[in-house]
Amino acid sequence: MKEGQVMKINKTVVTIGTTILLISSVVPAALALNAASKESTGFVKPTISSLKDLDHVEVLKSLNNAQTVNLSVYGDSDSRGKQTEYLKTLNGNELFETLGELSIYDEPNFEKYAESILPYLKKQWQGKVPAGVSDILTHQEYNSKLRAFIIDILANGNKLDNRSLEKIKTVVENKSEDENLRRYALLQLEPQKDAALSAEEKSINLKAIFDDSNESVQVRSAAITAMRRLNDPDFKVVLSSLSKSENANDPLLRTLVTSAAKAGELENYTEVVKKILNETKDEQVFGSTIYALGVSGGEEAVSLVVQHQGKFKGNAEEVGKYSLLRNLNTISSMLKSQSDDEIITALKASEIINYGEAYPRIKEIHKNSKNSEVIKAAEHALEAIIPENLVDEFNTKKWEGK
Repeated sequence: MKEGQVMKINKTVVTIGTTILLISSVVPAALALNAASKESTGFVKPTISSLKDLDHVEVLKSLNNAQTVNLSVYGDSDSRGKQTEYLKTLNGNELFETLGELSIYDEPNFEKYAESILPYLKKQWQGKVPAGVSDILTHQEYNSKLRAFIIDILANGNKLDNRSLEKIKTVVENKSEDENLRRYALLQLEPQKDAALSAEEKSINLKAIFDDSNESVQVRSAAITAMRRLNDPDFKVVLSSLSKSENANDPLLRTLVTSAAKAGELENYTEVVKKILNETKDEQVFGSTIYALGVSGGEEAVSLVVQHQGKFKGNAEEVGKYSLLRNLNTISSMLKSQSDDEIITALKASEIINYGEAYPRIKEIHKNSKNSEVIKAAEHALEAIIPENLVDEFNTKKWEGK
């Protein structure tokens, strides 16, 4: 689970170009036209006006015999096949222009279109993002999803260079930019091996972004995440500042606990964690705190998760199960403890996650314990747990993140 999840498009690459299609031509003629002009002459940034002509979208719609574009794996196979054949005739510039048009034509479904077009684009680019693609990042007239897509392919495709990082930095620092795009750019910042790139990245004043109360919670939160990942020397200062918040419902506390946990610092904020769990009425703040306990781990973390499991239903309960499943070894160890309190906590944890592997041990506890509370907790667990249930760790990757 990355803190504050954002639009994430498959890790690949894009570009924009220009071409003129005669929509009035019959489909075979349109395909032949593109096949004949398939030669790519290098990256050419399209104008906004050329994108809004929707030339490629109109062809795709005509191939679908409808007012929609069908590039998904579902739907009419014949029209889908025709659209696929059309995409194969386009060069890299034309494919990227198609993405630009689709970001205007049907923005809500842009990610779906991008996933369908990217394999063809990768083939045309041969794994190398053309020079000049990053220039589009700082032009606000282009759709923010298209620009986020470019950030994604540059940052995650190991295609960053000085120019690309400079453009990403400009997006991050420009307060007039779309806040979702700025947040997305911040969340893509990772340590760079190249010394020059690393220096450029570290020149971003992330603490200033956090300190600015006029910035949105989303942007400030992303700045903290970036500070952690980049080992910013002010990271601990920011955590300490956040921990003094008197508002247990402060959305920034979500970033405090998750960032602290992933940095191995959560034990320094035990009292803050307890305050949040006891007082917050915000389900997301609560859920992030439970998640952070799972990441941090340990007997106290297990105890706190068990103690507060059920405070919120639905997603928060599932996060609680995940946190316990991350700590199976701790729970197993607690079942063997000499402390009755620890055993009771471990029994309750085992019941919550339906820990079938622990069933034989729980039977032993029930048989041998002299403590009535332990016996009662063991009975309850034995009734609830299915012995054959093998813990699959609740698809833990669903909640994983950097």
